[in-house]
Amino acid sequence: MVAPNNTCWERAIANKLRPWSQRAYDPALGTNTNQFMDWVASSLNQLIGQVSAPSAQGQGALSPNTINPTSGTIQSLGGRVTSLATGFIYTATTTTISLFWDGTNGSQLLRIYRDDGTVEGPFAGSQEITGLTTGTVYFFYPYFDENTQTVRFVSQAGATGSPPIAYLATAPELAQAQFLRGHIPLASNLSVVGVKTVSTPATSIGGGGGGGGVYVGRAIL
Repeated sequence: MVAPNNTCWERAIANKLRPWSQRAYDPALGTNTNQFMDWVASSLNQLIGQVSAPSAQGQGALSPNTINPTSGTIQSLGGRVTSLATGFIYTATTTTISLFWDGTNGSQLLRIYRDDGTVEGPFAGSQEITGLTTGTVYFFYPYFDENTQTVRFVSQAGATGSPPIAYLATAPELAQAQFLRGHIPLASNLSVVGVKTVSTPATSIGGGGGGGGVYVGRAIL
């Protein structure tokens, strides 16, 4: 195969951040190769359209220059985005535990306070867990799912109750599932202190949040 015209390729490299309306031409190339070159030019043009001036670096080189930390393109190393979340209220009987974040039983409507100054919500809901054993402490791992915009509970092997979201002991793997990327931990006392199945009036179970907000939220919300 005859090598591509050097002048064409040198010009293409020198203008690598400029969109090209057609591929670099070489009459010696076959049909399949030319079709491939058309595809390369089109793909590169799309990538070039996402880049600003050649001198831009870091986030400034992206358009738009906003990165979503809940995506899979960011490693879970170092600090994380911080947020606060309002707390839950619980009531208990000898065999059931009920959790509220809907404004009833003295609870607050769930809201999430983000570190960019925005407030998400309200998100109203409640959860009853039945089929529990009398006089037993149970632990729960609720979180706000960023993708579905709903409150969910970690449900893994070893869970009990109906639905199976209550645990007889704490475990780091359960806490890890609670704060995976895209999850905001909620009502963090549920996974630390737990709730005992005895007749209990409405009681606050603390706040939550992502990053440092998990601890601050538990204390102040």
